[in-house]
Amino acid sequence: MADVCNELGVRLVAYSPLCLGLLAGRYKKNVGEANLPDNLLRSLLFGNLLAEKGTQNLLGLLQEIADRRGKTMAQVALNFVLTEGGGCAIVGARNAHQARENLGACGWRLEAAEVEDLARAAASAPKTQKNAFFSE
Repeated sequence: MADVCNELGVRLVAYSPLCLGLLAGRYKKNVGEANLPDNLLRSLLFGNLLAEKGTQNLLGLLQEIADRRGKTMAQVALNFVLTEGGGCAIVGARNAHQARENLGACGWRLEAAEVEDLARAAASAPKTQKNAFFSE
């Protein structure tokens, strides 16, 4: 979609680029560190997504790049949106700290190899939750 938008001169807008905090490393499902949302539906969704190897690989790569760059996972994920698609992101911030953290995604660029690695990891991660009620 980003290629089509660029070709047409349309700026891509990424909605919820942090996947409701999931890509910021906010939620974990590992034994001893489970901190899923209180909301039952989100807890089920995130619990299932976090159980997927592709999601874990993506989160691990985000953390690795964040550590190497001195950034947060959220800043790396947002910078990916800006770097990869040349678009802009609609992000939520519940407080001034989160707003400042989001701004840390600006003023630098991921390297081409980092973008490629993240794109590959994102392509391998599930995009939706498996429906427990309906089988394909």
